[in-house]
Amino acid sequence: MHLRTTISNSTAWQNVSSSDCHATAIPIFTLSLFVIGVMAFVGNLLIILTFIKSASLRTSTNYYIVSMAISDVLVEVFILTVYASEVKIIPMNLRLCQVGNYIRGVSQSVSISSLVLITLDRYMAIVYPLKTAFRTLKARAIPLFLSWLLPIGFCLPLALKTQIVVDGNETFCSLAMSKAKDSRIFLGGGFVFLFILPLIAIIVLYSLSMRNLRQRSELNDLKSQQARAVCREKNQRILKMVVIIVIAFVICWCLFFIVKLIPSMATQKSCHILRWLSSHIFPSLSAALNPIILFVFSTNFKLALKSLIPWIFSAFCRCVCKVGPMKQSPRTDTTQQVISEHKDTKL
Repeated sequence: MHLRTTISNSTAWQNVSSSDCHATAIPIFTLSLFVIGVMAFVGNLLIILTFIKSASLRTSTNYYIVSMAISDVLVEVFILTVYASEVKIIPMNLRLCQVGNYIRGVSQSVSISSLVLITLDRYMAIVYPLKTAFRTLKARAIPLFLSWLLPIGFCLPLALKTQIVVDGNETFCSLAMSKAKDSRIFLGGGFVFLFILPLIAIIVLYSLSMRNLRQRSELNDLKSQQARAVCREKNQRILKMVVIIVIAFVICWCLFFIVKLIPSMATQKSCHILRWLSSHIFPSLSAALNPIILFVFSTNFKLALKSLIPWIFSAFCRCVCKVGPMKQSPRTDTTQQVISEHKDTKL
């Protein structure tokens, strides 16, 4: 009898603490995710707008950067929506869960593929600077198309097998295949092919590019030394930017794969903190950091952003000015009609 009472009291204490933890965690996570989400959405939207408005930015490297920004905008919309449904701000829906998980998987794959393409593009520009065939529209379109097509196909199980999972008082979206072994195989394959192998490719390409830059700096003659130094500095700056983005990407997405491959880490006792961090906060943080890193390290994007801001303000002012007269136009027309009638009567 005493043992039963102890167990009952222990269970009640766990439920109370879990409830208290849940009530404390949700507002903090909601506010954090909202702030990070707005930063990610606005930052990546600015990347897309600067690319559209500035013709000088339309280089092969920037096409891949914009592709990554588009995927980050898409994933941010669905991360916020799925999180809102999980914390019961909006109704939970199976289709929303499936689409949200699917878009998140595709976005992660497109982002890492874009980073590989950026590093490959810099490698080709450094090692084969005179090969213009790599910079044609077709040479850009094919890798961009494949960087979206392959993730769209590979991540289809996320759209087909995602289910609404109930864990105590919590309801969330999760991959739920008929066999746990199948889920581990799919997630393990995604971890290897869409995370580990691309990172190895980036490291190899970066190492080869840096080695080639060092060799060329030693072979420079005096006549072309200044011009080559400028080009070398530009390539080094771009590669440095890519390395920082990759490091941020690895830190933000590594926890996602760890929690997915070891689901026992995200339990109700921890208030699902690891699950919320890995599935919502850190992926959003990755999308928010990319524009900041880009605008800090890319001089061209920074200058394009400075010229874009006045255009945004002027467009906003034009929109406001158009709305203003429309509201006042009926009154103005009536006043002019009364004055005209008064003049006619006077005459």
